[in-house]
Amino acid sequence: MIKWGINIVCLLLLVSCQFKVPKDPYTLTYPIPADPDTLNPIITADGNQRIINDFIYEQLVRIDRETAKAVPSLAEKWDVSKDKLQIIFFLRKNAIWHDGVPFTAEDVLYSYEQIQNPEVDAAPQRSDLVNVSRLEALDPYTVRFTFKRPDYKGINAVGAMRLVPKHIYNDGNKFNSHPANRFPIGTGPYKFAAWITGRKILIERNDAYWGLKPDIGKIEFKIVTDSNVQFQILKKGELDVGIMRPIQMVKQADTPKFNERFNKYEYYLPLCFFIGWNAQKPYFEEASVRKALTHLINREGINEKLYFGKAKGLATCFDVNSPEYDETIKPYPYNPEAAKKLLSGAGWIDHDNDGVLDKGGFPFNFTFSMIGGDAATSRIATMIREDLLKAGIVMEIRQFEWATFLNQISKRDFDAVWLAWAFNPTSDPYEIWHSSQIESGSNFVGFKKEEMDRLLVEGQSEFDEAKRKEIYSRAQQILHEEEPYTAMYAPASLVAIDKRFENVKVHTLGIDPREWRVK
Repeated sequence: MIKWGINIVCLLLLVSCQFKVPKDPYTLTYPIPADPDTLNPIITADGNQRIINDFIYEQLVRIDRETAKAVPSLAEKWDVSKDKLQIIFFLRKNAIWHDGVPFTAEDVLYSYEQIQNPEVDAAPQRSDLVNVSRLEALDPYTVRFTFKRPDYKGINAVGAMRLVPKHIYNDGNKFNSHPANRFPIGTGPYKFAAWITGRKILIERNDAYWGLKPDIGKIEFKIVTDSNVQFQILKKGELDVGIMRPIQMVKQADTPKFNERFNKYEYYLPLCFFIGWNAQKPYFEEASVRKALTHLINREGINEKLYFGKAKGLATCFDVNSPEYDETIKPYPYNPEAAKKLLSGAGWIDHDNDGVLDKGGFPFNFTFSMIGGDAATSRIATMIREDLLKAGIVMEIRQFEWATFLNQISKRDFDAVWLAWAFNPTSDPYEIWHSSQIESGSNFVGFKKEEMDRLLVEGQSEFDEAKRKEIYSRAQQILHEEEPYTAMYAPASLVAIDKRFENVKVHTLGIDPREWRVK
């Protein structure tokens, strides 16, 4: 009787008895470093948006993570004309939006129109479709793209076009600020459930999904801004997936308790971390100065000290997983003496003996912009600043929240910037390097060279792999000669995953929780 009475008290005073409800094993908790700006897949945003939207939204084709080839998704099949100027997609008739409305060709046309609308914040998506001259609906379940010229990535470019529901967005609200940007409705295997700003975003399995339904019932994207905090709550069991820093993988995660609970994975994705030099600023106008700066940064030392060697050095920011990547081009070595000669030749000399290089009366003092909140990135910036200061160059580090940072990039209001590209099979170097993309595209560093523009257009239209490799090899040589970026490295992806999940496969393009099963 006494024991029964104590249990009743506990039921009435859960907090006092510290009663804990067991976690649902079919809910996956996954960390992201910040709230996304939007969950509208068309609007340009950060990687956090992409991570979440890939579960909610779909495209006409899906890029297979193992083969990196286009496979059917919302389009069941497609036909390419002999002259490569037209692609007809035949849409799936059993796909529905999460609110029960059928997916049709009208949604494809509407999405295309929004991407092409200059008032919509979708510059990268517009550049992907730069070769498209027309899109038509032949019937409710058939669309035809017509190209201005042949494009070897045509199926990937148009097939991976981001799609939104016309019946939701075409209601008079402004597209960039539409309420649905926080309450997304897609066709994918998961549907939106909740967004608590600064804490989490929750999605749940779509039981009306047309395709194979995943085993995991819910995914909670927990917002954790600091990598050290993320690792601590991972060990406490508040996360099922941990994105680890090298020191955490090498030093802190190698314990019996950790290994009992988690499986650890190490793999390389086509990433490029880089410093972008704004060519419109007087410090970085000349290629010789940009090369000198690269010579001054001890990238090998940063890799050893902070990455424990778990990063690949890069000569240029190009997709290292693509057959066009030229491995014969080697990164510039750490060489302060070579840098001094290049700087002196460009007129940057310490004329007044104050320890800082100057030219025309202006000291070499610039601002290095980056996203704040991550201790490891801050350490890298500090090491770079120290390397440059030894040569008489003053670098001021400024850290920003993502929204402010993105606004600076879009306005070209920066000197130098720390960023990363995540390449995929739909990526086209045209978007990053063609001069037409300087004003509103991804060529925010203002790189411009006539030969490069010509090569990028030729590369798009070349279907012969050997010839295309020659074209893009020359493009990479130009990037190496001009050094608009200092390509830093491609770091290893270091991931810990709770052992209650099985069928975890590491593909060419990474892991996919939709494949995982709960033991």
